[in-house]
Amino acid sequence: MKVVKILLFVFCITFINCQSIVGCLLKIEAKIVDRNLNNGIVGQLYEDYVEVTIVNASDEYYYIKEFTIEGNLPPGITATSDGRKLYLDGRPTLAGTYDFNVTLILTDYNDENSSDRICGNTVSKSFQITIY
Repeated sequence: MKVVKILLFVFCITFINCQSIVGCLLKIEAKIVDRNLNNGIVGQLYEDYVEVTIVNASDEYYYIKEFTIEGNLPPGITATSDGRKLYLDGRPTLAGTYDFNVTLILTDYNDENSSDRICGNTVSKSFQITIY
């Protein structure tokens, strides 16, 4: 049995990035902060954000590498990332309730190709904004 464990360990180190093994063993993963986004008013400035935290690691070393939005942001609102926040801002032009899903991929400030250091580096969450 020891031989099997040793061979499995050697296989993992040889063929899988060691950082990702450590990240998964420590359960280092990204989480989108659970909160409701602000409602807005047509023609008035709207500002809010979606924030990501890192579980079981110092989150100061990670940032949003890329993001996608599926669904509809209110017309007039745009999304831009900075650090671990996805900012939503603009002047909404049409009243309604808008449902959308945000998917974020995080990476390390020190190495843009190191997203695999986080076991769960891709996270998604559904949001809703109502414009009056």
